[in-house]
Amino acid sequence: MKVIGIIPARYQSKRFPGKVMADLAGRPLIEHICRRAGESKRLAEIWVAADDDRVVEAVRAFGGRVRKLAGDFICGTDRIAALAAELDGD
Repeated sequence: MKVIGIIPARYQSKRFPGKVMADLAGRPLIEHICRRAGESKRLAEIWVAADDDRVVEAVRAFGGRVRKLAGDFICGTDRIAALAAELDGD
């Protein structure tokens, strides 16, 4: 079974715009999140479902998998579902 983890990363957050890019110990928050998720023994891959080129560039800079999704998603779950439909996982 191939289990894929998908992290919704919305730069345009209403409460804290740019939160996923906030610096934490010299690295963007999204990098810390991806690295922690990567410690899971059950996940074959980790993907980031992004809404902004800045997030895409940051994820690529540390070697992560990322896809920028266009559209008016109501929530992170909708962004996850859109990316999950494109990926080959169980």
